[in-house]
Amino acid sequence: MRRLIHRFGQIKLTILVTIVAILFAEILAWVMSQTFSLDYPIPSEPLLTLLVTAIVTPFITWHFLKYLFFIERMEQKMHHMATYDPLTHFYTRQAFFIQAQKRYRDVPSYAVAFIDVDDFKSINDTYGHAYGDNVLVDIGKQFAQILGDDCLIGRIGGEEFALVMETDAPSMQEQMEILRHTITQSRIPYHTTPFGYTISIGIFENQSPGSLTIDDALSRADQALYRAKQLGKNRTIVYTESLSDHPSDQHSAQVRSNPAS
Repeated sequence: MRRLIHRFGQIKLTILVTIVAILFAEILAWVMSQTFSLDYPIPSEPLLTLLVTAIVTPFITWHFLKYLFFIERMEQKMHHMATYDPLTHFYTRQAFFIQAQKRYRDVPSYAVAFIDVDDFKSINDTYGHAYGDNVLVDIGKQFAQILGDDCLIGRIGGEEFALVMETDAPSMQEQMEILRHTITQSRIPYHTTPFGYTISIGIFENQSPGSLTIDDALSRADQALYRAKQLGKNRTIVYTESLSDHPSDQHSAQVRSNPAS
């Protein structure tokens, strides 16, 4: 039905339905005349049938199609809201995990990065949530300019971002360092005074996608991120096995699993 609506459009489909309704009305009148042994056509009956159907059918059809178009627009809007974050235009948490599982299921290896805005709660408390939103908008712009379409990016928490790219850890680290330095130099105006912000990044290269899931990879990248925070923030750390021996808070230890799975 939706394909038909898109193919013909609301006006053409209304005309088509009207013509079909007129033909159906005439056929129905003929069947009734045969069933009840009535004369067909009764004088003026074809004209009356034509007028009634030609007037009533377009009115009903137009409003019916208008309602269908409205439902489809709402469904598309809701799907977009569920898929993309409104501030950064990255994938939402659930959409990110769905896309990551699809895209990187059969690749030989990939690298993930876990990114967190440093002291974001303090930013919100000091400058207000509207300024915090501006920080997230700026992050979206910086990511898009530097990384382009070569990677999958998701906003999976308030100020937390996950990134997947089919590359190795050194290449990912190089890209993330460019991103981090660029963001360090970025300034966002607050009234008349511009302020800056920084990010911390943890990286993990998953060389065994068959045994380590995207959740496992991000969990290790999160441990590297936690280490970056411990060392003073505004830095990039690549995961090594030794990091698993470092104590971490409950947030860092938890696996970021896909709620839809």
